[in-house]
Order: sequence, then C-alpha cells, then structure tokens
Amino acid sequence: MSRATRIPLIVDVAVIGGGALGAATAWLLARRGVPVALVEEGSARQVRDAVRGTAWSDHPGWADTPESVRAAAVGLWRTLEAETGAGLLRRADTLEHGRCRPGPRTLTPTEAAAGWIGSFTGPVALHRGAGVQVAASQAVAALTAAAAGHGAVLRHRCGRASVLVSGDRVEITTATGSVHARRAVVTTVVPDATVELHVACGRTRLPLAAHEHPELGQVRIAPCAGGHVAVSARGVPEDRLREYARAWLPGIDTGTDPGAAGEGGFAQIVAPAARSTGGGRVHVEAAGPVVSATTDTVGSVAAPAWARLLADTVTGAGPTVTARRAS
Repeated sequence: MSRATRIPLIVDVAVIGGGALGAATAWLLARRGVPVALVEEGSARQVRDAVRGTAWSDHPGWADTPESVRAAAVGLWRTLEAETGAGLLRRADTLEHGRCRPGPRTLTPTEAAAGWIGSFTGPVALHRGAGVQVAASQAVAALTAAAAGHGAVLRHRCGRASVLVSGDRVEITTATGSVHARRAVVTTVVPDATVELHVACGRTRLPLAAHEHPELGQVRIAPCAGGHVAVSARGVPEDRLREYARAWLPGIDTGTDPGAAGEGGFAQIVAPAARSTGGGRVHVEAAGPVVSATTDTVGSVAAPAWARLLADTVTGAGPTVTARRAS
C-alpha cells in the first residue's frame, strides 16, 4: 500500500499549517483532550528555520494588538514555558519618539542618546517593561512539542493539502495520506507591505522603539538574536529604510556584517512573513465545518491568544465566528 492510499487518519479536528498560529491551536485543542492532527506542508525544521534568529516583538505604541489580547497571550506563553521548560518570553522597555503616548518618564534627546542607540530630536517617552518579546524558533518548537505531548498527531512534509467538505466531515488529502475530521482549521500567511531590515549591532539588551517619522510614518526598531537589530516600516522602499538607519541609528555598527553580505554592512532583508516587529493581525471566517484564519506573519506575540479563539470556535466553547478581524 502506497503512502498516498494508506488508511485515513480520523480525528476530531485537523489543523492545517504548522506555524505559530496552527501549532498553538493544535496545542490548545490537545490540552482540552480533543483528538487533533497538525498538518504541515514542509518539515518541522523548515518551519523553525523560517523564523530563526528573530524575536517576535510587541510594543503598545505599535497598536497591532489590543491590550486584552496581549495579556492573554503572555499568560499562555507562561503556561507553555511551564509545560516545556523552555525560556521563551521576556519583558522589554519601550521608547516612543515623535508622536508619543504619555509615559511615566520623558527623556530629553541628550538623556535618550546617552542610554540608547539613536538620534533624537525631541522628547522621548520611556515605558519600563511595557514591551514583550518571544524567541521565535524556540517558540515554534515548544508549541509543536507541547501539542504532541498532549496527544496531537503531527504530520510534516505533507506537501500542499486539499480540503474537501463531505457531508458533516472534512477530508484533507496530502501527498503522504489523508485525514478525516469533524472540523478543520486552515491557517494561511498573507504578508503585508512591511519592509524589515536586520542590521549589525553589538548590544543585545535594547528597548523596543516606535519612531513617528514625518516622511516614513511609523518606524519600528527591535533587538533580535545574533547581535541584530530589526528596523521596519510599512510601504517604504528598501533603500529609503537603509538611509533612515544610517541617519537615525548612529550607534549601530553598519561596518560589521554578521550574516549575509549586504550594502553598507546590512545583514539581510527579512521576508515580510518572517518579520519580528509586530504584525500578527488575524482574520477569521467560519464556513460550515471549516474555520479559516489568515495572518500576516508566520508568528507573533499574540499568536496563542488568537489560537484560543480558533480552538473555542471549533469546539463550540466560545461564540460562533462568521467574520472577525483583529486590528
């Protein structure tokens, strides 16, 4: 019997997509005792490598995640840490420059430049511990391991999956076999127009920053693993973002290239789906037994909270979702 014609795996819920959102959904379902299968096109290593060296970051001033969602996500990351023993989440200070929210402490440009990298031309709001970062590749590995630990069936290297609704069941067909389920959660990544550069930096304990630039709009800055700093903006040409980094981040070592060679010492341009500066907006729609969730990044700080929404939807533990959008 070939792999493609083997007896179908029968579960209650099939989750398609092994990124952070799909893996977190499988984990939360399995924790509830729901028979669940996680189906992923690529290998587990490919999923981890897609976000290797990045830290998913969330800054309240970036306005990607409602505070209630952020708080729920932090609690779930702590639960995952307790289950797996992995150190995933850390709190980070945040800076806001340009159009600032009121902060417990306002720094002068001189004070800000003395403590942090950057060129500052006006007041800077400092919020201690307001930001959150999650180690991305370790988080995907922990979510997947925790799902399996609670009984989820993991199927990687499946190739593209075909989803067919047949009566009251869903049939998922892949190159390695089929899965029959009562419900299915299909996660898809559709990147937005954000451009993110990773540049060399000798300092690792840096704050998350939001700079409201008069021409570029909001520029986001966040430390990553491997001595990199991520600099991103939405809809800005790459060369313009490079110019910004040279002008506004003089403390960054643009003469050292820790990764792939790039102009002016820049390490790399990151694929939009793998960016670390915010993102993670989710659009959820339910049609019959299939719940579709579209997000703009492979993972984010908020992923477990949105995964709980998906788990609630397919198990009937929460309100029925017809169309819901996180903004």
